[in-house]
Amino acid sequence: MSSNYSATPSASNPSATYGLYPSWLLNPIGSDYAAEFGYTETNQISQVIRQKIVDSIPKQWGALKMFLGKEPEYKGNKEYTWVEKLWQRPVLYASAGVAGSSAQSIILTAGGTGHVVQNDLVTYPNNTQGVVTSVTTSTNTINLAPLNGAPDLPTVSTNDRFTITAAPISDGQNSFMHYDRSTTIEYTNWMFRGQRNKRWDTVTAQVWKNQGTTDYFERDAADLMQECYRDMFIVYMNGTKGEMDITVQGDAALTAGTFKARMGDGLYPFMQKYGAMHATSSPATLEADFKSLAFATNHESVGATRFILGTDRALHMLSTIWKDPVRYTANDTMSSLDLTEYTFGTMKFVPIVTPQFETGTGMFPETFASKLIVLNPDNISPTCITGFQPITAGNTGSQSKAMGGYNDYIDYFCEYWVGFQMHTVGSSFWIDMINI
Repeated sequence: MSSNYSATPSASNPSATYGLYPSWLLNPIGSDYAAEFGYTETNQISQVIRQKIVDSIPKQWGALKMFLGKEPEYKGNKEYTWVEKLWQRPVLYASAGVAGSSAQSIILTAGGTGHVVQNDLVTYPNNTQGVVTSVTTSTNTINLAPLNGAPDLPTVSTNDRFTITAAPISDGQNSFMHYDRSTTIEYTNWMFRGQRNKRWDTVTAQVWKNQGTTDYFERDAADLMQECYRDMFIVYMNGTKGEMDITVQGDAALTAGTFKARMGDGLYPFMQKYGAMHATSSPATLEADFKSLAFATNHESVGATRFILGTDRALHMLSTIWKDPVRYTANDTMSSLDLTEYTFGTMKFVPIVTPQFETGTGMFPETFASKLIVLNPDNISPTCITGFQPITAGNTGSQSKAMGGYNDYIDYFCEYWVGFQMHTVGSSFWIDMINI
C-alpha cells in the first residue's frame, strides 16, 4: 500500500495548491459558517471513530540502519574523492590464438602490455613457464621463449589467462629492469541535500489539538521524519549522479527563479558503474549462480558478514531453493522454510528483509521486488558535510503570531544529507531473479 502525498497550500497564495484539510473544512456539526457557505465538516471531527490511526506503512528498516547506525565521515565539500588500491598482481589475457612453438608472439587484450616487461617470467594456463623476450606496446604484443632445455611453448587459445610468476635477475647483474608502481582507482561521489516540509496555520493546528478526535496531528508531525527516512533510503540505494533544476515560487519575500541542485550515486548505480558482478537467475540456476558469485567476490577477511537485501518473497525463494527438497519427520508440527544465515567456505551471508523494495510501497522500480543485493556494511560509510548533521528537524514557531512574529502559520521541516563512500566494490554483487 502506498503512502499518499498531499500538497500543502502556500500561505502567500492559498489558491495555488489545496491541501488535504484546508481550514474551511474544519467545521463542527451545525456550524453557521459551513451552512452559510456550503462547506462540509471533516469526517474525523464529525464522526465517532477510533482515536488511534492505524499505520499500514512497512515498519522494517533494518537495511536503513546499516547506514544511519554508523557515524558518518564528515567532508568539507559536497564533492569528494577516495582512492582504492587494486590487486597488485596483474593478469594477462590473450586476444587471439597462437600455435605452439619455440618462439611465440602473443597479442594481449587492450592495455595488457602495460603490466609486463622484458625478462618477466610468465606462466601459461597448463602451467608451462616462459620468458618474455620483448614487449611491443603499440600492438599489445609480447614475445616469449621457453626455459632453456624445456619443450616448445604450448598452443594458446583466445582468452587464455597468463600470470606473471616472478621478476628474475642474474648473478653479477648490475642493472635494474623490473619497475613497479602501485595501481589505484579513484572513486568519486556527491552528497544529496533534501528537505520535507509541513505547514499548519495556527488556528487549524489549535482546532486539531482541541478536538482531539484522532491522533492525526501528532502522527502528521511524526510522518515528516518517516518520509525523510524513505527519501534517504531511496537515495542511498538508487540515487543517480546528476544535476537538477529546482524551481522556486516567488512571494513577498522570495524572488522566483531556478536553482541548481545535485544528486550523487546510490549503492546500486554505483555498483553498476564500477563493474560489480551480477547474474540473472531462474529458480533452476539461483543456488549455483549465488555460490558462483559469492566465491568470485570473496575479497573480504575470513568470516566477514555480508548482507543479502531483498523482499520477503525474494529471500523466501532463495531459502526454498536452498533447502529443496524439504524433509519432515512424523512428529513435526511446524515448517520452517526460511534460512537466517548462509555459510559456506569461510563466507557468511545474512538475509535482511527489505519491504521497501516491494512495488506497492511506491519507492523503487518494479525490478527491485525480485532483486537480491549483496553488500558488506563494513565497506560502506555514510558521509555528511562538516558542520551539519545527517538529519535535522525544526519549525518556524518563533515566527508565528502566537510568539510575537508575523506569520499566521507554522512550517515544520526536516532536512537530511545523503552520501556515502564504498570500497572493495568487487566484493558486492546482485542477482535479478526471474520466474519467481
